[in-house]
Amino acid sequence: MKRLALGCLILSSVCLAGETRHPALFLEKGKLFSAEEFAGESLPKSIELRSGSTGVASNGVLTVVNGTVDENPTARPVIHYNEVADEFICHMRLKMDGEGYTKSPWIDIGGQHRNHFRFNDRGVLFSSEAKPLAERRIDNRRSGNMLPLNEWLHVTVEIKKGKIGLSINGRTEIYEDGKIEIGDSLKIGMKAIPGGEFHVDYVRIWEVKK
Repeated sequence: MKRLALGCLILSSVCLAGETRHPALFLEKGKLFSAEEFAGESLPKSIELRSGSTGVASNGVLTVVNGTVDENPTARPVIHYNEVADEFICHMRLKMDGEGYTKSPWIDIGGQHRNHFRFNDRGVLFSSEAKPLAERRIDNRRSGNMLPLNEWLHVTVEIKKGKIGLSINGRTEIYEDGKIEIGDSLKIGMKAIPGGEFHVDYVRIWEVKK
């Protein structure tokens, strides 16, 4: 599977100037904007580790832990991917290892909690606004455990102004609201659970022209 993915990436990279078709939620096509396969041992420039997190790339997988967990039991692995467009499709394969949802893992699109997906064993909570989380309207969808721990997940995220979609292993939620947009921080932020490990196999971004 990894070899096939690498082969597809090479073909896509050769054709950067053209349109690349791919599985999608509501955005049909885009141009390959960035991709990271973690083929080397050094940390790519596109990756930023936060809040005391450290990472090692090995055999095509980036593994991130938080080395401060002995001093702070609530410390969690945090990773930012900093090469995204303002409207895009993202495919990534990841795994969050650990025991229980003592603190909810989350995925942010844009700046800190700008477009915020928070997960528990009952479903996903989503909010989007340039204001503190406590002041926002939260969309709570009790769709069952959308982000299970300790297993590989195929994740798709799509965003354009007024609309965002998330699909994990084929389970999809789409949100529409005039407040949805990526804002000034072009990044994807992800936080795992306390004391856990965060594994990323690949990240691929397609830019969608407005």
